[in-house]
Amino acid sequence: MRLTIAASILSVLIAPSHSFKYTSAPSLSPSTLLKYPSQHTAYRTAYTSLHVSATPVEEKDAPATESVTIPPPISQHHLQSKEDVDKLSFRDLQKECKSRELPANGSTAVLRKRLQEAVGLEFQNPSVNISEELESALNGDEEGEEVEEKVAEAKVSREFQTLCNEVHQRAAAGHWKTATRRLKKLKKLSFNEYTAAAETDDAAVPSTIPEDVYLAVLRSCLADRSSGARASQPARKVLEEMVEAGYVVPADLGRSAVINCLGNGPGGTHDECGGIDVALAMISALERQTGRNEEDDGMLTQVIASYEAVVIALGKDGDVEECVEMLGMMVIDKGMTPLLGTFAQVAQSVSKCNKDGTKGELVLQVLSYAKMAGYELDSIAHAEAGRTLLACGVIVAEGMDNLALGLRLLTAARKSEDPSSTDKCDTLVCSSSSAAQRASTLIHKRSIDRAIADDNWKLAVKILELMAPR
Repeated sequence: MRLTIAASILSVLIAPSHSFKYTSAPSLSPSTLLKYPSQHTAYRTAYTSLHVSATPVEEKDAPATESVTIPPPISQHHLQSKEDVDKLSFRDLQKECKSRELPANGSTAVLRKRLQEAVGLEFQNPSVNISEELESALNGDEEGEEVEEKVAEAKVSREFQTLCNEVHQRAAAGHWKTATRRLKKLKKLSFNEYTAAAETDDAAVPSTIPEDVYLAVLRSCLADRSSGARASQPARKVLEEMVEAGYVVPADLGRSAVINCLGNGPGGTHDECGGIDVALAMISALERQTGRNEEDDGMLTQVIASYEAVVIALGKDGDVEECVEMLGMMVIDKGMTPLLGTFAQVAQSVSKCNKDGTKGELVLQVLSYAKMAGYELDSIAHAEAGRTLLACGVIVAEGMDNLALGLRLLTAARKSEDPSSTDKCDTLVCSSSSAAQRASTLIHKRSIDRAIADDNWKLAVKILELMAPR
C-alpha cells in the first residue's frame, strides 16, 4: 500500500503540466538564416533548453525585410563634400569644370573655389586664418578694439621682418621644408594684419610677401631636382602665389620647376611625387604671366619647353591620345613651334602602343602637326629626329597597308641630304630600326606585286631598283 502511494506521488511530481514532445531543431544553412531571419528566431525560441518555457511559440508572419540600397560611389559629376573636391587632381578639376560648363583656366585654388561654389559648397582658403579677436575688431566690438590697441604696430612689423630673415636663412641652407612653413606663417601674419587695418593705410606690414622671399623659397625647392620631386607641390604653390601677386617668375626657374617634377613613374611621377598634374598646374600659372611683358620672349620659351616636357611624359605614361591632343593644342590653338625631337618622341610613343593597329591614325596626326608647325617632310631627314619621325610613319603605313604613303615618306627622305653621312637619307630611315627595315621591305614587295598585277612593268622595275639599296 505504501509503495503504491509513493509511486503515485512520484508520478505526479515528474509528470509535466502538459504533454511535450522534444524534437531536434532543423539544420539551417547560413544562406537560409540570412534570407529568413524571422524563421531562425522562431526555431531558436521553440527548441530551447528547459530553463526557458517549453511552450511552443506561435509563428507569425515575418515582416518584410527592408532592402538595403548601397549608395553608388561618388562619380566625377557628383561631389558631396569639400574633401571630394580637394582630392581631385589638376586635370580632374579641369574636367569637372568643363562638364559643368565652367571656365577651366586658372590655378588649382581657383579651380577648387569655382567648383565648390558650383556644387553649393562653401569655399575656405586654407592659407587664411582670421582669429576671433580680429573678427571682432572688424565688426567693431569693444573687445576687438581693445585687442587691436594691444597689438603694437612696431611689434608686428618686427615679427614680419624676423620671419622674412628666417625664410632667407632657411632657404640658403637648403631647408626647403622649414622655409615653406615660415612662408606660410608669413602669409597668415600679412593677411591678418592687413585685414585688421580694414583697407586703410594703418597696416604695419605690406599686403603681399616681398618678391625676394618668394624667389628664395622657390630656388630652395628646386635645388637637387626638387629634392627628387618631393618639393614639387610647394614649388607649385609658390609659383601660383607669385603670379597672383603680380610678380614675374624667371624663365629658368619656371622651366626647371616643370621638368623637375616629371619622372618615369605612373602618371609621370617620381617615387610617387610630382607628376603630370602638378606640371600642368605650373604651366597654367606660367601662361598667365606671358602677356605682362611682350618684349621678354623668355616667358614664352619656358612655356613651350614646359609643354614639351609634359607631352613627352604623357607619351611615356601610355596616354597617347591626350599626348597627341596636347601637341595639336600647342600647334593649332597656341601657335607654338615645338622642337622636331618632340614630334619624334611622340610618334615613337604612339608606335609602341600601336600593337593592335588601332592607333595608327595618331601617328599620321603627328606628321600633320609637324607639317603645320612649319617642318617640311622633304627636308627633315637630314636630322636624326626627322628620320625617326619618318620611320614611324613608314611603320604605320605598312600596318595600314597604305603603300602609297610609305613610298611617299621614303621619297621625301631621299630628297634630303645628311652631310655627316655618305648614305642616302632614305637608306638611313629604313635602317634606323628593325621594325622600320621590315616595314620598308614589305612595302616594296607589295608594291612590286601590285605593279605586276596591273601590268605596269616599268613601275615594278623602278621600285625594285629603289628596294635594293634600301
